[in-house]
Amino acid sequence: MVCSRNLLCRVLFYVLFVLPVISCQDDNRIKPIVFNAEESARIGRIEGLIATQKSEQAEQLIDSLYDLPEVVLNDHFRLKLLYLRTYMNYERHDNNETLKAIEETISYTERNPKEFREEYVRALFSKGDVFYRTGNYQAAYTNFYSARKMSEGYNDSCSLFSYDYRIANALYRQAKYDLAREYYRSSYRNKIHCDSFVSVTFRGQELLNNIGLCFYNTRGYDSALFYYDSALSYIRHMNFRNDRQRMSDIAAGVVNGNIGKTYLAMGDQEKAELHLTRNVKVNLKARNEVRDGLTSLVALARLHYTQGRNEELLNDIRLLYTWSDSILDGAPFLEQAYRFHGFYFENRKQYDSAALYMHRYIVFHDSLTRAEKELSQNDVQFSLDGLDREYQYNLLKRDNQLKSNYVKFAILGAVLLLIIVIIILLSWLSSKAKNKALARLNEEIIKQKLMLEQRDQEKDRILSIVAHDLRTPIGAVQSIIDVLESGMMNSEEERLEMMNLIRMSCMSSLELINEILLISTLKENASGTHKEKVNGNEFIRHTVDLIRFKAEEKSQTLALHLPATEFYLDINVEKLRRAVSNVITNAIKFSFIGGTVHVDARIEDMYLIISVKDDGIGIPDELKGRVFDSFTSAKRIGTAGEKPFGLGLSIVRQIVEAHHGVIWFESGAGPGTVFYIRLPLLHS
Repeated sequence: MVCSRNLLCRVLFYVLFVLPVISCQDDNRIKPIVFNAEESARIGRIEGLIATQKSEQAEQLIDSLYDLPEVVLNDHFRLKLLYLRTYMNYERHDNNETLKAIEETISYTERNPKEFREEYVRALFSKGDVFYRTGNYQAAYTNFYSARKMSEGYNDSCSLFSYDYRIANALYRQAKYDLAREYYRSSYRNKIHCDSFVSVTFRGQELLNNIGLCFYNTRGYDSALFYYDSALSYIRHMNFRNDRQRMSDIAAGVVNGNIGKTYLAMGDQEKAELHLTRNVKVNLKARNEVRDGLTSLVALARLHYTQGRNEELLNDIRLLYTWSDSILDGAPFLEQAYRFHGFYFENRKQYDSAALYMHRYIVFHDSLTRAEKELSQNDVQFSLDGLDREYQYNLLKRDNQLKSNYVKFAILGAVLLLIIVIIILLSWLSSKAKNKALARLNEEIIKQKLMLEQRDQEKDRILSIVAHDLRTPIGAVQSIIDVLESGMMNSEEERLEMMNLIRMSCMSSLELINEILLISTLKENASGTHKEKVNGNEFIRHTVDLIRFKAEEKSQTLALHLPATEFYLDINVEKLRRAVSNVITNAIKFSFIGGTVHVDARIEDMYLIISVKDDGIGIPDELKGRVFDSFTSAKRIGTAGEKPFGLGLSIVRQIVEAHHGVIWFESGAGPGTVFYIRLPLLHS
């Protein structure tokens, strides 16, 4: 049986744990791409040519590497060259050649998508860029989304930077500036994890600038200026030299143009013209950001028109005509040139010429508006949500296929598990009765042991107290008897005084013995106390009257206050009287000669509350927690030298609790203490 159990356990462990781990194991670790010194040098040279816009030389260098028979290209190096070719074609707006290079990259990476994951993700992004540029927005979003999902599985922050940047641009074009701003910020946070390639590193200033543009378009001008200044600071810290310095100048010009437009919106025309002019001077040059320079030129033309500066406006219009023809997407600026040309002739009161140019403006404006409308109708967020739903559906479908493959293993595991459970259950049932019997026996032994230990401790404590407290009175009696036997007492009065001392010592000893016996009786008969119906006022009055003589011995006043209405208690008269008497006796004992002890009784919510207040010595804080303990060490001599035994309040508490009551006290920093006894009334 033992052997079969071990075999079943091993099979079950293998089926339930080992197989799923083996089948589901997926190593997400990607080996770093390493190029040798010669490859790194060639890549650096090509990237330098691209950065300085010498794309023809870069392409010739790439072709020469493919043509050399002695050069063996490793896979990653080949894919790097394909990426650089893609980048060049994209920058030259050659969409067909760009897609051709991208498809070649994808075809190559699909042989081993895990090893070439970085190149595959980059190709998907590039493919989406081409589709976005050509107006195929749904295809663009699909490729962006696929690239992001591939990146998420490997925690690739650089690819997430690329995704956020592209989605932010799409949202910006749809005038969803608040949402675009958050994507730009996310892209900026992820950018720091990317490589040091110039186009990626330099994009930091672009992201800061774009965040400022989002604020500008939502009228957050102060925030916009803050991010523009951050972008200029970023550019200054790049510290480029030679040809790359031109990139810094171009970027600074773009930011200055945006600062100028912001000041123009804020009404500061002087600063606006200063910054707009800086952009126009830098970027209205070949190979620079001509499109952005034209945007600033349009803003300058608007400023000159509103100021009535016709000569400057005419010069702006000429520049718009000249440079709008020099770029591929110059139609919006040609549209603005027609518009301002119409304004120019209108200012000169040449209305026929003004009408001609305004007509040209309207025709251009309508065609451009249709193109922008097509983009805005293709909602990027809606498209991404749809792609996400499709992705989740495919995940569920794949999970279902995996689950169906595990059904047989699950059934086998369930059968084996059932067999093991049956074996364990049979073993458990066979030992259950023995365990219960052992548990009961163990509980009885523990209870008996605790009871014996408690009784042994109680016995030792009682013997110690009896030995200590009886030693003094018995020793005193023996000493007095010795004196009497010696014949030293000549007068009858002296002998009577000695006899009185013997009597008091014996009474003190008997009182201690009676209290010890009473505690034992209370513990043994805690639940068997005989009770009867008693008139509450008569009980309290009789109890106080029996103890008045003690107050009179100390010239004290015992004041009693009872409720006006009759009430009844269900009590053991003898024991409860002993409890109340002990509390009052304590008040008398610890009050000074000539003082007053107040005994008050009142009814509150079907309870009787008896309070005993004295104006005596009070209870120190260090003794308050021990006053109700049996044989407590919190014993104090009365104001007239009365000797305590440390049992009175312990007996009182046991009697009160046996009557379902509660006892407590209040004693402040000053003299006096109040003890309270609360007892339930007898319901009529």
